[in-house]
Amino acid sequence: MKEIYKVYRIENGTVIDHLPAGTALKVIEIIGKNSDDFIAIGMNLDSRKIGKKDLIKYENKFLARDETDKLALLAPGASINIVKDGMVVEKRKISIPSILKNIIACKNPNCICNQEKVETEFYLTNEKKKQYRCKYCEREYEISDDFLF
Repeated sequence: MKEIYKVYRIENGTVIDHLPAGTALKVIEIIGKNSDDFIAIGMNLDSRKIGKKDLIKYENKFLARDETDKLALLAPGASINIVKDGMVVEKRKISIPSILKNIIACKNPNCICNQEKVETEFYLTNEKKKQYRCKYCEREYEISDDFLF
């Protein structure tokens, strides 16, 4: 028997689709919940594209650039759909950003960004490994879920 999934339809907001199975709760932790608006979470849903997937629908929330960049580090290849008046008005794939500004902190205690009030900035050096180099001290870090959040 084929399962039918029922997921609440939103009128305005953001749908994050094609998340790797098991990552939805981490995404909620990263992006947060800023209001009392509705959030629908679907976990371990069947997907022709990636096998199993998670899905999140945020009502009345539209992701900012820094939120999209954080999400891309956790789930590159996920897609974001912007919904207005019940219709998808924008679809975009997310990918690992080439520059991270104020998203991660340098772990070098001697780095200037840890000594003064300087924005952190990292440059992608290896996309496959999610490896970034600090703009200031040039230390390289492989980004993992623990490193980020």
